Amino acid sequence: RYDASIGNLLLGNGKGGFIPSSLQESSFFVDSDAKAMVRLLGKNQQPHILISSNADSLKVFTTFQNTSEMMIVSLADDDFYAIVDLKDGSSFRQEFHYGEGFLSQSTRNFYIPKDKVKSITMVNYQGEKRVVNPKATAISRK
Repeated sequence: RYDASIGNLLLGNGKGGFIPSSLQESSFFVDSDAKAMVRLLGKNQQPHILISSNADSLKVFTTFQNTSEMMIVSLADDDFYAIVDLKDGSSFRQEFHYGEGFLSQSTRNFYIPKDKVKSITMVNYQGEKRVVNPKATAISRK
């Protein structure tokens, strides 16, 4: 018999690694036959994680409390990835996918702390680039 865990929240350490968060710190507990996990925006642009389980109830987790500190970028249908340059001189590439879980799809949004971003360059599937204004609170492109 194969048993899975009850879920675990991994926090990025800013250096490419992860630190596991305890159940007491994260309140992330999924003790069921989890099938899919998606990110959705709720009231006042509050991000949530929804987890569906086989023959069980839907579980909802709030990812962070203070949305005023976060930049939420609504992705275009053809956005493929972003190059994010940070104020500390580092950068990273964030890819965007369709169909992220078992018969599920997250909303196409990208979240990042406002105070850490220097610039964001979005790249679509054709290789076309556009620069996103990091001083905006929420950006959408339809």
